[in-house]
Order: sequence, then C-alpha cells, then structure tokens
Amino acid sequence: MRVRQGNLTALTQHHSWAALTAEVERKLAWIEKTVAREVLRGEGMSAERQAYLKGFAAGLRWFAAAPDQAEGALERFLQMHGITTMKENDAA
Repeated sequence: MRVRQGNLTALTQHHSWAALTAEVERKLAWIEKTVAREVLRGEGMSAERQAYLKGFAAGLRWFAAAPDQAEGALERFLQMHGITTMKENDAA
C-alpha cells in the first residue's frame, strides 16, 4: 500500500501532470457550461444525463486529487513511525 501511495505521489512530479490537470479543469468547465446552457435554454436535462455529468465530474475531481491525497497519507504514515521526510529535513 505504501509503495502505491509513493507511486501516486510521484505522478505530481511528472512533467505531463500539469497538462493532465489542466485538461481535467478544461473538461470540468465544459461540463458546467453544458449544464448551464441546457438549463438556460429551457431544454431541461434528463435525470440520467444529470447523474452522468455529476458522476463524471466527481470522478475527474477524485482522479486529479488522488496523488495529493496519497502524499498526505504517506506523510502521516511516515510521521506516525518517526520517519522524517526530505521536506522536514530541509526545513530543519
């Protein structure tokens, strides 16, 4: 489990991570515009489409946050076991 969290944390250091998170933000903005457009035009939106877009947006947010959450969990684990991280060593 700790190896997986370390690997997820390393994703944020990859040169393509910024491009991926920018694409997630672009897609979330598209979803918001789509919902607003369909509602404001009075077309309405089916319950299925609402659920799909809501779930898709939640999945994108979870995906983009996974490395940060893994980093936090890994840091808590290390602190609990008395292991200092490179960040803590640099600050000291």
